[in-house]
Amino acid sequence: MGSNAGNETTNDYEETLVNYVNSLGYTTQRNWTGRGSETLSQLIRRYDYSGAKARLIPSTPGYHRVHDNTQPARLVGHLALRDAIRRFAPTPDAIHPAVCQVSSIGSLSKKYLLEFQTSIESGLARQYPKAGDVASDQSLRFKLVFPTMKEIFGAMGGIMQGGCVCGSKRNVSADVLRPLWHKWAANSASGPLEKPKNVPHIKSFFQTNREQDGFDWLVIGSHNLSTAAWGSVKKNDAKHGGGDCIYVKSWELAVFLSPQTLGVDKLLLWGNDNGGSGRTATVPLPYKINPDPYDSNDEPWTAENIMQGMQ
Repeated sequence: MGSNAGNETTNDYEETLVNYVNSLGYTTQRNWTGRGSETLSQLIRRYDYSGAKARLIPSTPGYHRVHDNTQPARLVGHLALRDAIRRFAPTPDAIHPAVCQVSSIGSLSKKYLLEFQTSIESGLARQYPKAGDVASDQSLRFKLVFPTMKEIFGAMGGIMQGGCVCGSKRNVSADVLRPLWHKWAANSASGPLEKPKNVPHIKSFFQTNREQDGFDWLVIGSHNLSTAAWGSVKKNDAKHGGGDCIYVKSWELAVFLSPQTLGVDKLLLWGNDNGGSGRTATVPLPYKINPDPYDSNDEPWTAENIMQGMQ
């Protein structure tokens, strides 16, 4: 990338990245490039991000006030994702449940999952733009991709590879999650990039397009499914200045892509680009874009099984 030194023009990508780095409190000056000592955020500003084809979705610890005029670069957690979907995802003409694939799951209530679902489902994100707004008649319908016991026991590296999947038995056994579970992969790979016997540690979230051969939007990052990572909205929080805020406990960073951010007509699953009309981009995915629900006898993997397997 070209240097941005002396250029005062910035964009949301740059501002989000600088704000995130500054939140880490890393202020040590180093001679990064041989041009003299500077902080990491100063180094970041040397480069030109005008060609960035993605949005950054940050989470930083603390209570973050929420206002209607908040700039996009200041939004964090699932509210940042809600804003990106509203601004940069196609208006859905068919409702397909969002897909969430993670390697760890926190302690989650139905109330919180409805809040999260409102931010990740395109139609709801548009209908309820304000922090904490949730439809009273919502039902949980997103697909939660997480390895089953059978998938971990049959993994290439054996049971110890289950250490990459950190959900505790207490959290994954919650009744509210049972209707949401979907398999990491089918019994055998049906696509060239599907890796049914590899243990996942990636975190991915997306909503499929109308044809279900690609994505209205896609997020890849470090967020697992937890209030610590995505934040939870506190309405009228008098303890922290009044008004609404979102409370986040951990640092996370993700990349958001959509046809609009990439400047294409469709964002397709790699291998589904059959030479049709229009501009397209493709993204690989190591599991099925339409994942299979758990069988009646399937159970989600729990980290405690590693210790049991060693006995």
